[in-house]
Amino acid sequence: MASGKLHHLGPDQLQGWQTRPFGDIARGKVENPVRKPPASDLLADPLNWEGSKSKWSDRKEILRAGPGRSHSTRKDDLATDSLQLAIEYHFLDVAYDRCNPERPLLAYLGLHAPHYPYQAEEELFAYYLNRVPVYDDEPADHPFLGNSPFPREPLMTGRDVPRRSVQRATAAYYAMVEGVDRRLGRVLDSIELSGQSLDDWLIIVTSDHGDMMGQHGVWEKQQFFEGSVRVPLLMRWPSGGAESGRRVSENVNLCDLYATFCAAADAEIPEGLDSRNLLPLARGEQWNHPNRTHSFFLQQGFTNVMVKEGDLKYCWYKGMPDVLFDLAKDPDETVNLIDDPAYAQALVGLRAEVKRQGYAED
Repeated sequence: MASGKLHHLGPDQLQGWQTRPFGDIARGKVENPVRKPPASDLLADPLNWEGSKSKWSDRKEILRAGPGRSHSTRKDDLATDSLQLAIEYHFLDVAYDRCNPERPLLAYLGLHAPHYPYQAEEELFAYYLNRVPVYDDEPADHPFLGNSPFPREPLMTGRDVPRRSVQRATAAYYAMVEGVDRRLGRVLDSIELSGQSLDDWLIIVTSDHGDMMGQHGVWEKQQFFEGSVRVPLLMRWPSGGAESGRRVSENVNLCDLYATFCAAADAEIPEGLDSRNLLPLARGEQWNHPNRTHSFFLQQGFTNVMVKEGDLKYCWYKGMPDVLFDLAKDPDETVNLIDDPAYAQALVGLRAEVKRQGYAED
């Protein structure tokens, strides 16, 4: 069963799931030619196009940040409540005893928060307001990394937006993260209320992307900076299945979860997949895969590819300069090593990997 955000656009909201206790944030995709600029206009001047009304600018999002209950968190509460009820029906059904507790269950909760609008309940917002970091970075000297795709722009703290407004937006974001924790806790409580032991469950918490929150002068996602592309991936294995508290440093990817779920269910993992079983890593066993991961941004007229191997992060941009960071020496990603002779040999392999994916040009 799946409840909440999946971005299943169109009338088929199941797509393999047997039940959807609560649907998606948006059930369909509406194209409005008046509000959608031609791709040629966007590529010519992506930051100054004034016709998009799909959302407020990042500056407005920052300026309106504060305590409140946005549409996203309201829908997240409905998704959480619906999943709790579905779990209790599956294992209990106290009214009619039509439960089926011996049947294995895969339960998914998709939350929209943390996400703009930057609004959170007042108690949590107040707690984080004077505790969060505030970034006042200069934008990167790169045509893409120094900007966000349309209709957004670099926003330096104290120059383009007030520092206190950035602090309020960041506090709301942190508060929304804790809101995610609390909703997950409600689901786990429902599992235990239903007579289940959490020690019998594989529990995974992850996200699709982060938010730059002003790092490098950028807000939202789309970038390959760590603030956007590096996401939590927490696994709680059933009792005795893995060492508690193990922290894994290898580069992994969200697509690896497919093979991981197959392995956890003793199901055959199809051949020819990019997905890799993560259970050996969780158990501290040998993992016979490259210490490498990929990320792609293929939207809004842009074709961007990231390959991270070990501590080296290579970013390829169609029609724009490529970038290389060494995160071991430069965790803030401020020094582009693309022309450094010491990295020439490693760069050959990274560029070949992008070309192997079918994107790089000769």
